[in-house]
Amino acid sequence: MGKCMMRLLSDEDVRKIRVEAIKTLEDVGVKVSHDEAKKMLKKSGATVDHHTDLVLIPRKLTEECLKRVPQKVILGARDLDKDIILEPDNERVYNRSISGGEYYIDLNNGKYRKAVFSDVKDWARLVDGMEGIDICTMPYYSDASLNMSARDVRGLEILLENTSKHIELQPYGKQNVEYMIKMGIVERGSEEEFKRRPRFTLMVSPVSPLHYHANSIDIMLLAGEYGIPIELTPMPIAGAGGPVTLAGNALSMIAEFLAGVVICESAYPGSPLIFAARPVVMNMSTGGVIEASIEVAMLSSAATQVAREGFGWRSDMYSLVADSPVADGQSMIERSFNCIFCAFTGADILSGWGCLETARTLDIVQLAIDSEIAGMTSRALKGIELNDETLGLDAMRRVGAGVGKTYLTDKHTLKYCRTEYFKPKIFIYSKRNTWELEGGKDLYERAKERVKLILREHIPTPLDETVVKELRLISEEAEREIKEISTA
Repeated sequence: MGKCMMRLLSDEDVRKIRVEAIKTLEDVGVKVSHDEAKKMLKKSGATVDHHTDLVLIPRKLTEECLKRVPQKVILGARDLDKDIILEPDNERVYNRSISGGEYYIDLNNGKYRKAVFSDVKDWARLVDGMEGIDICTMPYYSDASLNMSARDVRGLEILLENTSKHIELQPYGKQNVEYMIKMGIVERGSEEEFKRRPRFTLMVSPVSPLHYHANSIDIMLLAGEYGIPIELTPMPIAGAGGPVTLAGNALSMIAEFLAGVVICESAYPGSPLIFAARPVVMNMSTGGVIEASIEVAMLSSAATQVAREGFGWRSDMYSLVADSPVADGQSMIERSFNCIFCAFTGADILSGWGCLETARTLDIVQLAIDSEIAGMTSRALKGIELNDETLGLDAMRRVGAGVGKTYLTDKHTLKYCRTEYFKPKIFIYSKRNTWELEGGKDLYERAKERVKLILREHIPTPLDETVVKELRLISEEAEREIKEISTA
C-alpha cells in the first residue's frame, strides 16, 4: 500500500487550488527584487514592471516550468548507502531535525540558554548515531569570538566532520553558499561528484505575501548552477501574510512556491526543488504566531496533499513541532497530531525533530523522544499486510480451540513476533512496581539517558585528515571575508 492514507481535500478541491494558484501568478503576480531574474522572466514571456518589481507570470510559462521540475531528487550522504532518493513511488518517509533555532535546553542541567558552538558537534553526533533520523541540521550558535555572519559556513564544517548523513542548511547569502560549495566539493573529491550527489540541501524562503528578495534569488540561482536541492519554504502567517482562512492560506503557500518554481526552472531547467511550506497562524489575541495547533496540522496536511496530488512535488513538512516551550504533555500532543497528519497525506520528509517553542528552541533530549513518535508513525504507514499467511489460517488450524491451547510456541508466532511490532527505545510497557524498581524514571529522564549513551559511545566515521584541514581553511577564510549578512 502507498503511504498516502488520509485526504483532507477532495479531487475537486485539489484541482481548484492548482488552477487558482496558477491564476494568482497571472493576475496578482509576484514581486521579484532581482534585476537578472526580472530580465530572464521577461524574456520567457512574463510581464515585468521594473519600477515596482511586479512580475505577472502567464499560465503557459508556469506550465512549461512545472514540466521541468524533476520527480526524483537525490539527497547525497557521505556514503552511498545513506543517500536519500525522493521519488513518487517511495513508500517510506524520511526524517530530519529542526533547523534555525538559536536557543537550547542544556543537556546537563536542563537550563534554557543560547546555543553555543559546542552544541553543533553534539547535535551532529547524536543525529549521526540515532536510528530513524536521516537528515542533519545545525543549531544556530552564538559565540562572540566567532563571526556570526559566517556561522552557517563554520557550522557546515562541523556537520561534515561529525555526521555522514545528508545535511540541510539555511544560508545567509550568496557569498556564504560559495564557501559551502567549496566545502562540498572538497568533501566529495570533485565538482562532478558533488553535482551528482549533492552533500547538502539549501532552505530558501520567500517573503509573504508573494515576494522573492534579491538575496534569496541569488542563492536559488547559485544552487541551480550546481544542482543543489532547494527547499522553498513559503510561510504566510494566516491573517497577516496570507488569508486568514485555512483554504486561502493553503492557496497562498502553493502560489508562493509556484513562483519559486518558475524562477528556478527558467534559470536552470531540472533544478531539484522540494515543497517545504511552513504553515503558521496568527494568535488573534496576542499578535504572536502559532505553529503547532490542530489548524496548522490541517493546513500542513492539505498543502502536502495538493503538492503531491496536484503537482507531483516532493515535500518536506514541519511535523514534529510544538508551541509549548517545554517537552510536556502539550508538546507531545501537538507534535503527534502534526506528525500523523503530514505523514498520512504523503509528505516525503517529516521535519522538526528536537524543536520546542515555535521552532525557536532546540532540545537534544526531545530528539530522542521524537524518534519514538516517528518510529510509531513509520510503523503505521506500513499498514497491515493481509494475506493467508498473515491471517494465520494454518496456525489457527494447528492450534485449534479450547482451554490449554496457545499460539506462543507455534511457528507462526516465532516467524512474526520480531517484525510485526514497533520496538521502542525509551517508551515502556511496565507495571508500576517494575517501573519503580527500575528507578521510577519518566519519559524525559529515560530519553536523556539514551542521548548521553549515544554521545558517549557513538563515534562518527572520521573524515580523512587532509579533508578536515581543507575544510577548516575554507571556514576560516569565510570568517575573514564575510563581513555582514546581506538581506537586500
